[in-house]
Amino acid sequence: MKISNGMEVLDKLKFNSFSTGKVKKKCLIFFHGWSGDMDSFIPFAKSTKVSNAEWFFPQAPYTIENGYSWSYEISEGVWEREEPLSLVQDFLDTHIFSIYNSKEVYLFGFSQGAMVCYELLKEIDNPLGGVFPIGGFMRDSDAVNLINVEGSFSEIIIKDSFSDGLDVDLQFKSQQRIAIC
Repeated sequence: MKISNGMEVLDKLKFNSFSTGKVKKKCLIFFHGWSGDMDSFIPFAKSTKVSNAEWFFPQAPYTIENGYSWSYEISEGVWEREEPLSLVQDFLDTHIFSIYNSKEVYLFGFSQGAMVCYELLKEIDNPLGGVFPIGGFMRDSDAVNLINVEGSFSEIIIKDSFSDGLDVDLQFKSQQRIAIC
């Protein structure tokens, strides 16, 4: 454990997981929102009828009053992004991509967890089965330019729930078509 900006930060992400079915054909990863934890999505996951899957529920690294956060404000309007992203990438490399073909991996994020999904899309090299940010946001006002990564090959469709829907073709590193709704 280390201290970052006065906050204790784990060297590795804690997580819960469980499997459905004998053969694990897909990997579903859920990133909780602000003040959630690694147990936040378990009731939902157990209520679904998804078979032959392994479910992962990573916990954000920063302790806050009523739970955990994926980021913290370094100074007014400036939020930590690199450190939690590095921890998530280490989690994916260690526990997910070493076992699963990346096209069998599906990311889900709610609110601040959706922000984690967007941040990963800017950096991840592996093609994914799907990415589903729900009620999320990006910290920067020009989010589309942040996601548009030079030298990448994926077509991305973003549906903005605050309008009639906005189709945007963007290029990502992972060389795949992803629908974000």
